[in-house]
Amino acid sequence: MKLKSFFNTLPVIMLLCAANAQAQTRSAGIGIRGTYWDMNRSGTLLRVENYNDHRIVDLGAGGAWLSFFSRTSDSWFLEFNLGGIAKEVENVQYIGGEDTHVLAVVPVLVGMRYHLLSSHNRSVLRPYLAFGAGPYWVADILVKNYYYRDETNVESDLFAGGYLGGGMDFMIFNWLGLNFDVRRHFVSFDTNNEHSGYEYGVGVQFMWGNFRSERSSRRERCCH
Repeated sequence: MKLKSFFNTLPVIMLLCAANAQAQTRSAGIGIRGTYWDMNRSGTLLRVENYNDHRIVDLGAGGAWLSFFSRTSDSWFLEFNLGGIAKEVENVQYIGGEDTHVLAVVPVLVGMRYHLLSSHNRSVLRPYLAFGAGPYWVADILVKNYYYRDETNVESDLFAGGYLGGGMDFMIFNWLGLNFDVRRHFVSFDTNNEHSGYEYGVGVQFMWGNFRSERSSRRERCCH
């Protein structure tokens, strides 16, 4: 009975969201996303192996992004993305110590979003395509913990790269929405690079500002 009531009220909720989402076309926003990055070197999300006195743990790469985007036209947004991705490549436990190998990736990317629906469309679902490029800072960190001392080794490199992808915004209000996206990263612009791969994200975004569309400006000029 409760499930039936939910589906009966769902269309009303969608209509209310549509009205709120379109009350004003926003010009800028900021988003926070959590992601899983399936690098070429990842292999699997989680791997645990035991060999006598050794225990190996291999975790997939997860992280978070902070994005700022600004509307440049009815359909285009300029976006700036700062990410932090971490992967525990290997954790080996043995008698007398433990070795932990961690991979960290920090991308700083500038790109564009193209929304497939007009800013005047009343749908709460807003699909888009995205692309961009920038530097990827990659650090390999090896921490050795012995019962009598600790040792840390860090090797880092800076790579140029880019991404292609797409996503969907679900606008709850015209200033608040949920975001779902998939991106393909090309570190060193090479699909075979061990750090390249698909990334899957979900997050929340906050919008502000009032965008005056080209169509609205033309209409106002005609009226005056």
